[in-house]
Amino acid sequence: MRRTTDGSAGDADYGTIGPGYSGYRRPEPRIAALIEAALAGSRTVLNIGAGAGSYESTLFEMTAVEPSESMRAQRPAHLPAAVDAVAENLPFPDGAFDGAMTTFSEMLLDPAARKACSAWSFVDAEVCEEYTGHLRRDLESGAWDEKHGRLRQQPYFQGSLVLVRAVPGA
Repeated sequence: MRRTTDGSAGDADYGTIGPGYSGYRRPEPRIAALIEAALAGSRTVLNIGAGAGSYESTLFEMTAVEPSESMRAQRPAHLPAAVDAVAENLPFPDGAFDGAMTTFSEMLLDPAARKACSAWSFVDAEVCEEYTGHLRRDLESGAWDEKHGRLRQQPYFQGSLVLVRAVPGA
């Protein structure tokens, strides 16, 4: 597993793209509730790639794993410190946790938010500007609302977020 100077693992260098991440990655209460429901019955939960801990619930005894020093430094004081490790080489024995989680989300129009999201680090600046420019124009002109405005009236939107729940022994 390739790690950068700040410890980031894989293709993203959170030492470069992560500053300010915790200012943009805010938990959505409905998503937090779904995660808590999926982990119901767990006492000890491992959060792999925990980042700043946006979706770590105080209902569980959480152990956070985060390879990036930059991301570990952005964790709020009320959360436990994250373990410096990568998912491919966890420093825990099998069966040490009742549950495990990992999350990912992205923001689009704010350049600082995109910088704080690893997926956008792979998008060419010209392509990024083309797509965000198109979306911005559609939002400003009302074209987006004409085509998709009904979505704003829904109590929720079922989109690309996927919650995977695995129950050992079930």
